[in-house]
Amino acid sequence: MAYGGLAESRLPGGLYGGIIKRWIESEKWGGLMASRCTAERPGKTAQRWGVVVSVALILLAGLLLTGCAGAKAEQPTATPSALARELIGKWKITEGTLAKTGDSVAGQTMEFRSDGTFTWEKREGTYSVYQDVGVKMVSTYGEELSYDIELNGDTMRMTHGTNCGKLDDFKLERIK
Repeated sequence: MAYGGLAESRLPGGLYGGIIKRWIESEKWGGLMASRCTAERPGKTAQRWGVVVSVALILLAGLLLTGCAGAKAEQPTATPSALARELIGKWKITEGTLAKTGDSVAGQTMEFRSDGTFTWEKREGTYSVYQDVGVKMVSTYGEELSYDIELNGDTMRMTHGTNCGKLDDFKLERIK
């Protein structure tokens, strides 16, 4: 059974087997295979692969650039809460010490701006009001401070429980 049984198949009259046998043994088959196996055109296969790889890289780069340079979704502007509106302005700390160090903060000033930024002496950063009971302040250096707030007109009380079980307790007056 030459050629894996193809040439000597028992089909009626041996027609298909004979045709396949003659085709395999002919020079046309050898010539066809030789040209496909790069005997006559050695650079064509490598050239085609180069084109395929180039197109794939261009498409990949385009997708990456489109994803990175896409338009940013607009962030919704939060409607300021009543506490946030009351908080805006300059404040002076009239009483208070830092629980961890015992240092007095009396006389220091704090300012909350309408754009969501704050300054507290040399500290600067952003703040956000949460649940109309507190404020979270994040300094530009990454320090995060959360205080519970009680507002009564032009006086404010800020409290913060520390991880050592002590309480920061500041009393502030609005500066007019």
